[in-house]
Amino acid sequence: DGKLDGEIDVDGHLHQLDEIQRKDEGFEYVRAYWQAQVLRILLRDVVGLVKLPELCREQSALAEACLVHMTQRLGTDDLTIIAMGKFGGHEIGYGADLDVLFVGNDSRTAQKLLSAIAQPSAEGSLPRVDARLRPEGEKGPLVIPLEAYQQYYASRAQLWELQALTRARPVMGPSTNAFMEIAQKAWRSGAQQPNLFEKIDDMLLRI
Repeated sequence: DGKLDGEIDVDGHLHQLDEIQRKDEGFEYVRAYWQAQVLRILLRDVVGLVKLPELCREQSALAEACLVHMTQRLGTDDLTIIAMGKFGGHEIGYGADLDVLFVGNDSRTAQKLLSAIAQPSAEGSLPRVDARLRPEGEKGPLVIPLEAYQQYYASRAQLWELQALTRARPVMGPSTNAFMEIAQKAWRSGAQQPNLFEKIDDMLLRI
């Protein structure tokens, strides 16, 4: 859909991606779709048809649809994806990374997904997926079971990690509701810490 006078939501993008789906392991058609839709959004921006909040929401919806479509194409039913940061807040801009957490017991689908997204192509690049907000960061496993998240956030997570959970948003997968319950419990518990405001001030000073 190349029209400039309307916003396309996640379901709309998924429908269009399903319509043009090809047997292409490199996902070239997804990259072509991404580039075409970013251009459409950019034109809407340039001619003043969209304000900044809607602009970020449109780009977030496009990114989410591409991520969901590719994950589904890889044939998984057990990988849960949680959006974080600006992606979680529907606030990504041009060229932004997609902060995510992966929940599950098998890392193969997530690894295939990251590899497919990073694949160089003449059709251009898809947004980089960044999973470094997971427990232990880059040192930790890429995909973490639900129970391990629960244990980590209840015992060892730092204040900034609990604060980051306030922007967690479910994208897809069987454990989205269970993860969000863990996230909400964790940041509500974090909000009851003694000297909370002093800790936040110290965190901001370090940043």
